[in-house]
Amino acid sequence: MNPESQNRAQQRGRGLSMGEILSLPARQRQIVNFTIRQKECRLAQIAEFLHESPADIEGELQDLIRAGFVRESRIGGESVYTIELAAKKGSQLPDTIQQALTPGKPLATIVNPSGEVLLTPGSQFELYVTVSNKGNQSALIDIFIEETSEPVRQWCATPFTRLALGPGQSSEAIFKLDIPLDAVPGPYEYTLVVDAPQHYPEDTPILHSARVQVMPFVQEARKVSDPTFSLSPPTRSLDPAVLEPGQPLELHVLVHNRSDRVDRFRLDCPDLQRHWYSVIYPEGLAQPGIVTATEGLELNPGEKGEIVLLLQPPPDAWAGVYAPTVRLYSTNNPGLALLEPAYFRVAEIYLLHAEFHTVVGKIARGAGLFELRLTNMGNSPREVRVRAKGTDQEEICKFTIAPRQVRLLPGESRIVGLQVEPTDARRPFSGKLISFVVELEDLDKFPLITDRFQGALMWEGRPWWQLLLLILAIASAIVGLAVLIWWLLTRPPVRPRIVRFAPESTTYKQANDDAIRLDWAIAHPEKIDSLTLIGLSEDGLVTSGPVLYEFENGLPRSLQPFCKINGQLVCENVWTDAKKAGQYIFELTLTPKEGEPGQGETLKTKPIAIEPLPVPKILEVASTRPVYQRRTRPDAPEPQGEPIALNWTIAHPEQLQAVAAIARSPDGAVTSPLKRYDFSQGIPEALRGFCEIADERLRCDNVPTDAGNPGDYIFELTAIPKHGEPETATSAKTEQIQVQVEPIPTAIAQFTLNGKPVPPKYLARLTNGDQPPVILLSWKVTGDPGLQVQLLPSPGDVPPEGQLAYPLSPQPGSEVITLQASSPTGDPVTRSFVVETLPPPETVAVPPPPGADGAAEAPGGAEGEPGTVAVPPPPEEGTPGAEAGDGTSDGSTPGTDGTAAGDASGEQGATGEGEGEAGSEPEEEPLPEPDPLEPQELPPTFN
Repeated sequence: MNPESQNRAQQRGRGLSMGEILSLPARQRQIVNFTIRQKECRLAQIAEFLHESPADIEGELQDLIRAGFVRESRIGGESVYTIELAAKKGSQLPDTIQQALTPGKPLATIVNPSGEVLLTPGSQFELYVTVSNKGNQSALIDIFIEETSEPVRQWCATPFTRLALGPGQSSEAIFKLDIPLDAVPGPYEYTLVVDAPQHYPEDTPILHSARVQVMPFVQEARKVSDPTFSLSPPTRSLDPAVLEPGQPLELHVLVHNRSDRVDRFRLDCPDLQRHWYSVIYPEGLAQPGIVTATEGLELNPGEKGEIVLLLQPPPDAWAGVYAPTVRLYSTNNPGLALLEPAYFRVAEIYLLHAEFHTVVGKIARGAGLFELRLTNMGNSPREVRVRAKGTDQEEICKFTIAPRQVRLLPGESRIVGLQVEPTDARRPFSGKLISFVVELEDLDKFPLITDRFQGALMWEGRPWWQLLLLILAIASAIVGLAVLIWWLLTRPPVRPRIVRFAPESTTYKQANDDAIRLDWAIAHPEKIDSLTLIGLSEDGLVTSGPVLYEFENGLPRSLQPFCKINGQLVCENVWTDAKKAGQYIFELTLTPKEGEPGQGETLKTKPIAIEPLPVPKILEVASTRPVYQRRTRPDAPEPQGEPIALNWTIAHPEQLQAVAAIARSPDGAVTSPLKRYDFSQGIPEALRGFCEIADERLRCDNVPTDAGNPGDYIFELTAIPKHGEPETATSAKTEQIQVQVEPIPTAIAQFTLNGKPVPPKYLARLTNGDQPPVILLSWKVTGDPGLQVQLLPSPGDVPPEGQLAYPLSPQPGSEVITLQASSPTGDPVTRSFVVETLPPPETVAVPPPPGADGAAEAPGGAEGEPGTVAVPPPPEEGTPGAEAGDGTSDGSTPGTDGTAAGDASGEQGATGEGEGEAGSEPEEEPLPEPDPLEPQELPPTFN
């Protein structure tokens, strides 16, 4: 099958129309016509009809099956072929095709076959579903037979499939149905679902309902009682009847009723449209004497009749061979298919009408426009090529034809545009008529009524004012030539001249070791004798040069790398010796050769600046803390603590020679000597670990200093640059920094009585002598140097550390002794204790026992008074008996030490007497037990 027929079959969806049968090749057309007549045929029958082998016919059948013209089914294990006839013109399109052609839908579906399908048990059927993604996104599309469609869903091996389509893509899904042998004949409805819930939920699902008709087994058998018919005159495919457009063909259909029943026959041509043919039945006698027209041919058993078939193609029918099928219908046997093809050919009419029109035929500039209108008034397709060319020898025009080749169907008109544009830019002053021809060529060599057209384009002349401009231009040229000759004769002599003199840049940086570079251009360099270059400051002092360039022997060697001579002497980037910072004004003096006219010329530049090296700048200097605290110890010669540390940031450290730091008091006195750090070789060793260089900045943190004594400091940091005068050094000061001494808390470290810690209460007994008791007090007080220590009630002020023999009152009583320490910054600290003095012990007379020797001698004894006993002396100062009530941790009980002292005194008295017996020793009265003090009796500052 040719590609054009296949494309038409695919666009149509399914079935074969009459026009497509005529466009088939002769071999396939014979197969189709035979299959139509037989209704159902097998491969062997077709091969027998064409007198060829089945292998040769099978390829042609497969082409027809793929094109959708022939349908293959299996009956009894053997392939049976039938023709899929297309619907008549004017019938409704299937729903799925209408849906595919409906704009605005993202999915288009075509189901083939789309309507009812006739199948027999044991046959196979393939359902083709073509889906096109018309949306703007990729989509997953599910295609399946609905579950309620039983038993059709069971007959399909894979009732579900999924397609993944990108935008603009199409794909086909095939569902194969195997009809079981035991399928019950009858209609089976099914629904095909096309769904894309993830990507097109609003436009899906798309439902397609169709039906499968299972037919019973039918065995074809032609009965001898079936009616027959024949056409007269007979037509053949190799020799069809020739008709002119609009000319009718009359065929006589001879019908023979071979049945034993009266039958009515009706004739039809399903392949032709209704206005292409007419059927004339013989007139009948419905009632005696009345002739009426009938809608069929009634024949008695065994009777023959004739029906006239008038084939009349319309005047606009295309030329070609037509093979419509003539079908005879029997009223008694409506299912009987009696077919017979009729072959006729519509003769060709070759009539191509061409008209040539001028749209724009007169131009001043641009292109002329022409149209060639072609109309195919014949009945055959025409394909024409259009050419255009000029008639002059010189091709001065460009021809543009769109389109160059045209295909015209019968009755179709097309317009071919022609653009003629002059290619010669020389527009004539008087205008010009350009002639050309347009030629037509039929690619199929069909005759043309007119194949050549003559055309003309008027190219207008130039306007008169352009001629005037030309005259003026010629006159101006003549005047200019005269002026040039006069100037050449009277011009002044040529002398060298400085055309340009400027620096390569107006600013330079000393940090980049830049030197000023100059550019200059001098006209007529062959007349230069020398050039002098000198640099001046703003006040006129020479700061560079002078440099002399002599041109006696041509271009000096020192200028050759920078200069070139090409009509002018052009020098670029000529180096000077100006590298120091400052403002420069360069002066170039040109001296012409001897004998040349004119004087020398001098030209100066604008001021040129060389920026000095960046000076290190102190961005920040400060101490780590505004106030420092120092702790003092009584035994330390100086306060102890952390010295002042500094932080600083300096910009441009690469230009830093040294950093000097000095500390002064607010009144200007130096409190810390000058300290210098050398940065000429990088960060000095003393500052390693404290300083770092990052982002062109020197950052030093926690740099220790020698300032640590109490007082106020102001540090001054000076950054000394590597180059420059001393006054270029920058300095910065810190805020006032205070070093304060942290006060020492006042405390009584030691306070003892007779070498022991003072008790809350001390008891002392007076003696009969004249000397009062004396106690030894020791103390030690710690605190600030301005500490004031007092021992109260007397002697008052005492040193922070010392001892004192303190006499007690000779009279019995109590006394509070207080040690008080006061500092200027804190509250006083005190410690007190109570001293209670007891009266001396009384003398008690004890009579001796009668008869004792001692008693008789006592009155006359020289050692004592009669009848008395010596009382032992009171305890000495510091009697431990007073300590019995201090409640200290030594564990002594009250009165123990005092009693022991009394015993010792008694022993001394007994020894002095030397005469008494042991039993005559007097009993000593014990000291009273001291009462402990109540809390309310203690001094308020006792601790």
